[in-house]
Amino acid sequence: MGIISLALQMSFIPLEIEGCDILEFAPISVVAAPGLGAPVRDGDLITVDYRVEDASGKEIANSERRGLASTFMQGTPLADALLSASSRDAREGEERWVVLLKEDWYSISPYGLTSSSGPVLVWLRVLKITRR
Repeated sequence: MGIISLALQMSFIPLEIEGCDILEFAPISVVAAPGLGAPVRDGDLITVDYRVEDASGKEIANSERRGLASTFMQGTPLADALLSASSRDAREGEERWVVLLKEDWYSISPYGLTSSSGPVLVWLRVLKITRR
C-alpha cells in the first residue's frame, strides 16, 4: 500500500472537495527496473506478468500467482484496456508501477467485471515484445 499512497499523494488524482466536481486525473507511471530495446507500440504482441490492487491495497488480479502471463496485441480493441494502458511505451524486461482510474478503462456496472470506480495500482513486468 505504501507505493500507491505515495503515488496518489504526488499525482493529480481526482480530488473530491465538498460542493465541487472531481478534478482531472493524470496517470502516474514509475519504472522500477528499466527494460531494453525499442518501446512497445500499437500492434506489437506483448507478454506481461501483472498484479492489480485497489486503493485499499486489496489484490484484484495476479498473473504470477496463477502462473499464467497475459499476452495481447498492444493498443487493439481485443486487448485488456487496463493492461494495454499500463504497458504503453514499456520496453522488454521493464518492471513498472502505474496508477490508473478503473472507470477510464472499464465499464462500471454492478453486473460487470468492475462494480466500483476509483484508482488502481498496476504492477507490470514485460516478459516479451514481438514486433509486427
